[in-house]
Amino acid sequence: MVGPVFEFEILRSIRRPGLHGARWLYALWLLGVVGCTALADKQQAFYSGSLFLNQIVILLLVVPPFTASALSEEKTRQTLQFMLTTDLHGGDIVVGKWLARVAQIGLITLPILPLLCVFGDLSPLALLAIVIVSLLFLGVLAALSLLASVWTTTTGGAILLGYGLAGAVCYTIQEFIPSLDPIEVLKPALGAGESLLTLKRLVLASAGWGALVVGCLAVASWRLRPSFKKQLERSSRPRSRWNFFTPTRPPVSDNPVRWREKYVEGIAPLAFLRRLPLRYGVACIFLLTVLGDGAILWQAREPGMTPLMLLRESWHAAGLNRSRTVTSLLLGAQFFSLGMMVLIVANVAIAVRAGSVVSTERERGTWEALLLTGLEKRELLLGALWGIFGAGLPYLLAHLLPALVLAVFGGPWALGAALFCLLVTGGSVAASAVVALERSTREMPTWKCVLHALVITGGFLFAMTWAMGQFAGCLIAIAATILGGWTAPFTLGGLALVLGLLLFLISRSHLRKAIDQFHAESQPAAERTSSRRAPVLRTVVDEEREERFKR
Repeated sequence: MVGPVFEFEILRSIRRPGLHGARWLYALWLLGVVGCTALADKQQAFYSGSLFLNQIVILLLVVPPFTASALSEEKTRQTLQFMLTTDLHGGDIVVGKWLARVAQIGLITLPILPLLCVFGDLSPLALLAIVIVSLLFLGVLAALSLLASVWTTTTGGAILLGYGLAGAVCYTIQEFIPSLDPIEVLKPALGAGESLLTLKRLVLASAGWGALVVGCLAVASWRLRPSFKKQLERSSRPRSRWNFFTPTRPPVSDNPVRWREKYVEGIAPLAFLRRLPLRYGVACIFLLTVLGDGAILWQAREPGMTPLMLLRESWHAAGLNRSRTVTSLLLGAQFFSLGMMVLIVANVAIAVRAGSVVSTERERGTWEALLLTGLEKRELLLGALWGIFGAGLPYLLAHLLPALVLAVFGGPWALGAALFCLLVTGGSVAASAVVALERSTREMPTWKCVLHALVITGGFLFAMTWAMGQFAGCLIAIAATILGGWTAPFTLGGLALVLGLLLFLISRSHLRKAIDQFHAESQPAAERTSSRRAPVLRTVVDEEREERFKR
């Protein structure tokens, strides 16, 4: 199992200076968490819970991009076929990659151990439980990401599918198997310190998570060679004779990069999803939105109430009747939660797609050929950006338009929440795409570009949401008290418009920065080397001339 693939990955990781810097950044982040917890004057047991929760969040953010690129980069660089022609089996490659990535991320997360020992005031069993649960959770995320990398051809698609699988597994465990929830497993160890219950939960969690890891690695090892063979043969498949099941593409426009990003690449993470017509995806999102928002309205209605009665009473409660004020607020909160979920999914999908545009071309070795075409550098960058926007816009409209229509039946708070999510989603998606594209122009691997874009976008959105939340509550309360609840759409819409304009201005400044960075990075390597070394060479030549003159 631990063979040449593991040794090669470990040796290559030693030469990467970024892992050492990432460990220091993670240590500083944990120290900041400890400082904020100390300012809040919490108990010692709260330190351990806060540190472990941050550990889980960091693993969920870092593991899918870092591990999903293990096999997808080999496919992009066209080196996986040479690995499969050797004596290595699929299990040797998959397990070697998995062990190497788990070891690298495990070394990065080591700074949590001394902080737990100093500030956590934990028993040896509790400390051991935290280490075991963290390693199990890390192993499961890495195995799911490797399985996603087997089924996809590009790094961006592997990262999106890895996040999707990780989210599905976490939701399933939290809703249906709470005994495997990492936080629930550690509650006895961090609370009263019950040793017998802690050991029992550790054994159950180890069995459950271990079975999931073994199953994912077994499926990935089994499907590695057949899946890669199908991916190589996919381009030679004949097109379907039924036009209804075949995506139609318009003729190539004046900007072929925009046409390719919009109609060929798209934003779907899997290859078979890209081969489906656009109308199917739009219809599915429209149907899911109608079902979700309709279920919220159905639960809020009273028996025997028709949609028109619900519409009239919801808006009547905003002006005179206060009996349904609580129900209207709950509807607004539910519509807001659903809109925030869509916002997060849209930002992740757009950031992953835009963060892999230029870096993927570099890994394929086609970037230099693309620069030799007649297109200008600005056209290449803007064409890719507008192509990604054009590919994702129908899906966003398929959700936002029916959400706005159904929010009218929920009352002013539901409509205000839908307007807020609509405007903020548009601005945040634009900012995410521009930031990710700017990161993609740098000479970094695809997974690192995507991770940087996700961290920057997520941190900015969190800061803006927190800042707006400090003032939005007071403004909404004042407006609702003075003018009535019917002003909720205007108040929330105005706040969202301000936030959306701010995001648009930030994305515009980042776009200029991306174009400048693109011009600098797209120069041939020989020109950049000569421009950097020209003053040194001139100095050496002048010194040689002076010595010859003296002689």
